[in-house]
Amino acid sequence: MNGALAKIKSADKTVWMTKPKQNKEFTQMIADYTILLLIDTVLNDVDKKIASEIIMSAAEKLGSSVFDEYVKERIKTPKEWADAVNESVFNQMGTGIIFTKIADDRIEASVFKCPTIYRATSAPDITCPFSYGFGRGLWRKTFPEGEVMMGNTIAKGKETCVFTFLVKSKENIREKMKQMFENASVELKAKKTAAPAVAPAKVSDLTILCITESIFKHVDKKTASEIIINTAEKLGNRVFEEYVKEKPEKWTTMEWAEKTAGGIWNQQGTGVVFSEISDKKIMSHVFKCPTPERAGEAPHIACPFSWGYARGVWKKAFQEGEVLMGGTMAHGAPTCEFTWFVKAEKEHAEMREKVKKYLTKEEEMRML
Repeated sequence: MNGALAKIKSADKTVWMTKPKQNKEFTQMIADYTILLLIDTVLNDVDKKIASEIIMSAAEKLGSSVFDEYVKERIKTPKEWADAVNESVFNQMGTGIIFTKIADDRIEASVFKCPTIYRATSAPDITCPFSYGFGRGLWRKTFPEGEVMMGNTIAKGKETCVFTFLVKSKENIREKMKQMFENASVELKAKKTAAPAVAPAKVSDLTILCITESIFKHVDKKTASEIIINTAEKLGNRVFEEYVKEKPEKWTTMEWAEKTAGGIWNQQGTGVVFSEISDKKIMSHVFKCPTPERAGEAPHIACPFSWGYARGVWKKAFQEGEVLMGGTMAHGAPTCEFTWFVKAEKEHAEMREKVKKYLTKEEEMRML
């Protein structure tokens, strides 16, 4: 792919550098894929009842975290809640909502513009109850004895999603919504059904971190780390298949560097210097991270996830290969180091297990 990499010569050394220019729609799609693949992996690898609790807890934590992050006003009444949350959350996310009734004991609302329409159409049985959990988390920060009811949804073919926010309720609606997850499935679609407003990157990051945190809370460490790495590798596979065009029958390392730079790294806003490209390996240094907030808040999750993602992108071209990760910016190094081997050696065989142990804090990143 001509022009995807800048070739830089200095003395007797030649390096190649990406030209990062972040495409917000592309990065939003990557975030959507990440969220759906995380949930899909949980549903496939964990008992259904535990999986449904993982997802619901993550959705509620997300709503609670977003409320804390974006709503600054002190709220006492449903009217104050509607005004503040509409201004600070729904408008910022691109959510179109009409409050059809605001009373002392409840709010009734209809969502006519969904901010996660891609996710909703790919997996309505996941996205709709997740939206319910998110709304419940937002609501119960102000009304802890309250409950949320969800009616029609756009993902199920209706014109609006209907929500009722009750100030007080003894009905266990949460358990009914959780049951929707147990028969849910994910079908990633190659194209969006619409072009919604791009949600704030921080909300996507919070969604991913809330899900991963919930996974580690509800299942054992070994299972949790396998879920995270599996998801990351599937994400890399998926992005490579969809965004790297004109794939040759047999890849060379230079072709891979050029085509992934044009199709993936540049669009993500990832700054990479390829300091060595040979027949056997590529050595690279990431100097600009596409998810700096996620890496800063949870490096023990974000760094291994980045490794798994990179591994998924690499092994679609070099099935016998392996990726090694060195120091990371989230841990104080000036760059994130990756070495990409065309054919894995015996000493590389334990790399995946080391990364999984780092996820559970049993290994230090410097050991990788």
